[in-house]
Amino acid sequence: MNTKSKILSKLKSIKSIKDISSISKTLIASRVLKKRIEWNIAYIRGSWKTSFSKNKITHIPNPKNRWFADPFVIKRSQYHYIFFEDFYLKNKKGSISCIKISKDNRIKYYKEIIKENFHLSFPFIFKYNGNYFMIPEACKSKSIRLYKCVKFPNKWKFYKTIMTKIDYVDPVIFKWKNIWILIISKGKNDFLYNQLSVYTSKNPLSTNWKSLNSNPVTESDIIGRNAGLIQESKKDIYRISQAYLPGNYGAYITVHKILDIVKNKYHEKKIKKILPPHKKMQGIHTLNYIKNFTVFDYSKWVK
Repeated sequence: MNTKSKILSKLKSIKSIKDISSISKTLIASRVLKKRIEWNIAYIRGSWKTSFSKNKITHIPNPKNRWFADPFVIKRSQYHYIFFEDFYLKNKKGSISCIKISKDNRIKYYKEIIKENFHLSFPFIFKYNGNYFMIPEACKSKSIRLYKCVKFPNKWKFYKTIMTKIDYVDPVIFKWKNIWILIISKGKNDFLYNQLSVYTSKNPLSTNWKSLNSNPVTESDIIGRNAGLIQESKKDIYRISQAYLPGNYGAYITVHKILDIVKNKYHEKKIKKILPPHKKMQGIHTLNYIKNFTVFDYSKWVK
């Protein structure tokens, strides 16, 4: 969506003076000050349940003409591996890249481990039968695609398409009791994806996913779009949502504990709201966690 279309979309959704102020700031920054929003990723060696103090945050610098977003993390041996959207400003298209982080914060960069002729982002990873699978957002292809890891962390191969002819963003897959769950956000329009929908299957690699009768289980600009998934145990699974406010995409995120999933209903409970950690950060729209290591992204204005 171009800048003009985004502004028109925001103007249509004005509901308060606060909204107008937010949109005004966006217009002044983009048109008058000639600034643009850039996304970045960072991490802390600690839990998402604690405060993100400034001195604990390690920022990963963006390369020239690119920015990083949508981080997910896996730990193997003594290393953490962050998988993320690697977005090129020149062609406005993302691919999936990876960064390996040692105990002393040394970084090894694996560029474009998955690249297609359409945009990729939100590289959610799950494990099944001893293998890693990735289900990145590939909404431009109008399909939900699985990739299998053939050599960790940087060799991935397209495995299969599990859904077609679908307009969605930010898919997550996980096991709940004896079934597998797929949660996606469907579009209200070309910019706002706020309809949360849940599907079930006996096998995560299946093409036969059953929709809950209550879909969409929620329709909300504040909590209707996924922003990550935290699995601390079989019983402690948390869905992260991202908030859209007029003039402020990725205003903040909310952590929800999943309580139950049955044929007709999906139940979750709001646990925590997380704002951008510092004043210079304009937004936050993805957060993930594993074993005392939290990754997140944030936006800021740049010239």
